[in-house]
Amino acid sequence: MKLKYPAEFLFFVPLLIVFNFTPAANTTAYYLFPSALFEGEFTRWFTFVWKHNSLYHLILDASAFLFLYESLRCRFAGRLLHLFSCICFSGLIPILVDPRLNQIGLCGLSGVAHGLMLIWAFETAEKTDRRTQLAASILFLGVLGKTIFEQVTGQVLFAEHHIGNVGVPIASCHFGGLVGAILSYSVLHAARTLPLSSFILRPLPAQLHHANFETASSASGHLDLQRHLRCRHARAH
Repeated sequence: MKLKYPAEFLFFVPLLIVFNFTPAANTTAYYLFPSALFEGEFTRWFTFVWKHNSLYHLILDASAFLFLYESLRCRFAGRLLHLFSCICFSGLIPILVDPRLNQIGLCGLSGVAHGLMLIWAFETAEKTDRRTQLAASILFLGVLGKTIFEQVTGQVLFAEHHIGNVGVPIASCHFGGLVGAILSYSVLHAARTLPLSSFILRPLPAQLHHANFETASSASGHLDLQRHLRCRHARAH
């Protein structure tokens, strides 16, 4: 399978390897704790999503994350905004609402994956095909309903059916990923209405087509003006 974003893929995979297969003096050194917000341990915001509790946890989260990231259709700046927003809110919401993080911390990409799934549904719903829009709407409602249910009950669905160690599932992490996705998508959607941003965010082929159309229109108008002047000159003689 040909990768859509090979440079980013080659950035993510080494991070997953480094944070999961290199020994650390403290097993929770890369986890997210409330101290990351209240005591200035800012590096934890970068490390916690790449760290996982087990090989099973890593394969589960990383495969979903990489697949969903490759499925995004926005440009690099948009993908970066989505990723940054999903990471931040998948950590921030649990810190604010789940006191267990003081003892166990948080790690993993599941919250980010939930957010990217929602972004994928939003982008897919923009297509004109009715069946595709219906499938995207069903996915959106399914992810949203699952996450809200988990947040209200405090229980992550299917957590008891895992065949490997995933640590203690934190429902608010999934909810935070959705909050981040909704905010980042809303920002990009609003930015498309701005004149400069609409040109920057427009796909390159569309930009070239627009530029060629304007050039062709300008040339056509110039030729029409020349013909008009020649006709007037001929009538004058």
